[in-house]
Amino acid sequence: MTEVEKKGKLWEMYNFAAAAGDMPLKSYLAIHPKAKLEKKDIVILRNYVLSLSNFKINDSAGINHLNKQQKQLLMKKDSKEIPVAPNGIAFISDYKNWQIVSISERFDSGTMRIVYGNQKDIKAIHDNQTNPWPDGVIMAKILWAQLKNEYGEIKPDEYKYIQFMINDNKKYEKSKGWGFSRFDNLNNEPLGKENFEYLCINCHNEVRDQDYVFT
Repeated sequence: MTEVEKKGKLWEMYNFAAAAGDMPLKSYLAIHPKAKLEKKDIVILRNYVLSLSNFKINDSAGINHLNKQQKQLLMKKDSKEIPVAPNGIAFISDYKNWQIVSISERFDSGTMRIVYGNQKDIKAIHDNQTNPWPDGVIMAKILWAQLKNEYGEIKPDEYKYIQFMINDNKKYEKSKGWGFSRFDNLNNEPLGKENFEYLCINCHNEVRDQDYVFT
């Protein structure tokens, strides 16, 4: 496990367990009542996890990466070939016309992301039909590194990747009704092997009570 992955696990443990009041387990507290986390304990955990942030003010390496990408984008020619993930999910370029569902950040990896939803996704949100989500819902999450200046202002830095999450309970029955794909860098290079979606659903299992959707 890399250092970034370790920080990510700590971030998840704090947010989805400690801060949510789900840690320690009730079955454990029944035997060890003194293990209950008080508010001050959660604050200590929060401050520790926040201290692991890898932000660098006006990071020169990040700025160089961003400038390089901008030049690459200007020189890039549109390709008629649509990238396809190993599990058969094709890149969906139409996400640019979808509505924004949420904006979030991950301090542990120093990244920021925007989640877009297709028309069925937005309708499901408006109709409060998000647990479970209906078939046909597609979400696209775009992720960038963050660039922070001396005034605390944050803007997108180097573009990292885009992920798609598609709901089809019949087609993706083995992965809880969701199909996953990821395309890296400006070339939209498919990531993962044939069973990539099973690795994704294992991560999303933390929010299974929300139909496996973090947002």
